[in-house]
Amino acid sequence: MNVKHIAATLAILGSASFAVTGCKKNAEGTEVPAEGEKKADGSCGANKDGSCGANKDGSCSAKKEGEGDAAAEPRPRARPRPRRPRTEPTARSTGPDSARLCGAGPGPGACSAPCYTVSSDMSFRAGIAARAAVPTGVGLGLRSTFLAEVDRGAADGRVPFWEISPDNYVARGGSRPVRLARVAERFPILSHGLSLSLGGLDPLDGDFLQGLRGFLDKELPAPWHSDHLCFSAHDGKMLHDLLPLPWTTASATRVAARVREVSERLERPMLVENISYYLPLGGAPLDEAEFVVEVLERADCGLLLDVNNVFVNATNHGFDPLEWLAKIPLDRVVQLHVAGHEFWDDERQDLIIDTHGAPVRSEVDALLAWVIERTGALPVLLERDENIPPLAELLAERDRVDSVYQAALARHAAQTGGAA
Repeated sequence: MNVKHIAATLAILGSASFAVTGCKKNAEGTEVPAEGEKKADGSCGANKDGSCGANKDGSCSAKKEGEGDAAAEPRPRARPRPRRPRTEPTARSTGPDSARLCGAGPGPGACSAPCYTVSSDMSFRAGIAARAAVPTGVGLGLRSTFLAEVDRGAADGRVPFWEISPDNYVARGGSRPVRLARVAERFPILSHGLSLSLGGLDPLDGDFLQGLRGFLDKELPAPWHSDHLCFSAHDGKMLHDLLPLPWTTASATRVAARVREVSERLERPMLVENISYYLPLGGAPLDEAEFVVEVLERADCGLLLDVNNVFVNATNHGFDPLEWLAKIPLDRVVQLHVAGHEFWDDERQDLIIDTHGAPVRSEVDALLAWVIERTGALPVLLERDENIPPLAELLAERDRVDSVYQAALARHAAQTGGAA
């Protein structure tokens, strides 16, 4: 993390916008949807009656717009009661008849375009599978270093799907989009973004979202889009890194509103991915897993669960990765990422960096197996972004990870009587 990143992080932590909890109740005490962001004029105004529940103590006063700034620093929140570990997927309903995959409404966060409505007895993951073909097995990231080989058929029959970053294709010409189109005729393609900055303070980039939606509609019929639970831009400048957010309810509320907005603009379900981080944000009332769960439930979105990031963070910061995973609602896990990592100092081996530049370690294999034993078949993406080996070597690594996946899948079938 360089000086530019540290300055942006301090701006994020110090910004008043992160203190806005959103208006949870109006003056009569009835529930209203939380917005989590100020309006352009600086007022809170999340409730139709003008009341705001963003006071320091979290109460719902009847302050009218302009009667004070709702963005004062929040008092420390009591740590929530421990959640019962959920190690098996369970259905979640947001209404008597149906659940909306793009964020239920009415009110702020309601769908402005066709929502993805599923039966209330379905999990989030099952709801996506009900409306779109979802690949499973161990796939690879489609990188430019071997795109031409894949285009020529070098991986046909060896990979169940590819994942791409549309950021590298939207509004770009040349041979790469043409090759991608040919690959997409033979393989399922999943969409994973890098630059939405879902946790950032800058407004979402409407032009980019419009271009992304056009690309996904016309060029890449992916069943969802995913991006990272982080901020990666500040004050109009890209930081070219995935930086952590404050683990607070205020932050989760604000990020969830942005996730819902992206889902509505793209007219697709959204997944968020847990990141690796190297600078603990001290004093947060939540831990990382609790924060992730708050975002998932407030945004009504899915999780792209990166088990390598869980292992990296657990090793660097001293917690049990299985305890972290036990807090996650596995019915919201739609896709997995696995990757290799490297030590910052090979001699001291006291800090792991998530480089995606080495083979997957056995400890990450074990976390992958733990999840698949409980969820059943999912798309698993083997990431390799540094020290990319020849395609044949990468395919062999994919086969090795797939053997771990298939063994876990067999154990899941044995435990569930063959149920997916």
